[in-house]
Amino acid sequence: MILKLTERYVYDLKKPELDHFERAEAIAEYLRDKRISIRSFAIGFNIPKSTVEDWLLWNRITRKEYNDFKGKGMTHLGIYKTLRDGKSVPKEEMMENTGLDFDVESCKRKLSKHLKGPFYYSSGTEYELKQLRDIINRVLLRIEREESR
Repeated sequence: MILKLTERYVYDLKKPELDHFERAEAIAEYLRDKRISIRSFAIGFNIPKSTVEDWLLWNRITRKEYNDFKGKGMTHLGIYKTLRDGKSVPKEEMMENTGLDFDVESCKRKLSKHLKGPFYYSSGTEYELKQLRDIINRVLLRIEREESR
């Protein structure tokens, strides 16, 4: 069921039980019908532009692709972050990724933020990083074994 968006029902968009795909399609349909920009929509309905843009991210994939991502071990939040962070990444490239790819990307993102600004660490940080390096080496070794088969 596609939700027909009218001015008096706009606040239904904020309801968490509304399906992400229906919300995205309803907004896109409204933007097309009224021939307005996302910015105009956001101002007109007093919704932050970034929120509207995030809602529209769900138009980048189909329900089937969403379920494929879930089948690869991704969470709903992981799929959302992939869509948000990969706005310029072609959908085909996103679909090739596995749960491991997304975990590695997430880890890279989290660790690289510590390379900027103040650097805080605890007495156990070095030990934990060495453990992480060992895990990474074991995963790389497993990939090499799989590729040599």
